[in-house]
Amino acid sequence: MKKSYTLIVAVVIIAIVIIAGVAYVLLSGTVAPTAKKIGLITGTGGLGDKSFNDIAYAGALRAEDDFGIELDYSQPT
Repeated sequence: MKKSYTLIVAVVIIAIVIIAGVAYVLLSGTVAPTAKKIGLITGTGGLGDKSFNDIAYAGALRAEDDFGIELDYSQPT
């Protein structure tokens, strides 16, 4: 019996937190979008390795086009 009361109390607390969070977002107005930035550091093979580095870079370029993010990449020496 005690476990069921504990479970009910936990569910009620979680519901209150969720409702409070949603209410805060709705009542606070619109949130200004921020520019999303990603960074990519290639492995020691660098770009042109026809493997992981090239695949990761191609995915980052696609994300840049699809989601309007800013991409910065670096290759270790």
